[in-house]
Amino acid sequence: MTDEICANDCVSEPTWQELRAGWSDAELCELVLLVGMYRMVAGFLNTMGVELDPNTPGWPD
Repeated sequence: MTDEICANDCVSEPTWQELRAGWSDAELCELVLLVGMYRMVAGFLNTMGVELDPNTPGWPD
């Protein structure tokens, strides 16, 4: 789901139906909002040039 939202700003019907088998509509709504919020915060931080604190580990190589 996250990959689809990041690539297409949408979740495909097959993925949505698969997710609905194990999650309620309220939970799915919360997951979609969570992905959107993380994307928004990441976009803001990247645009503003906010850097990590000096002792914060980065992504592994």
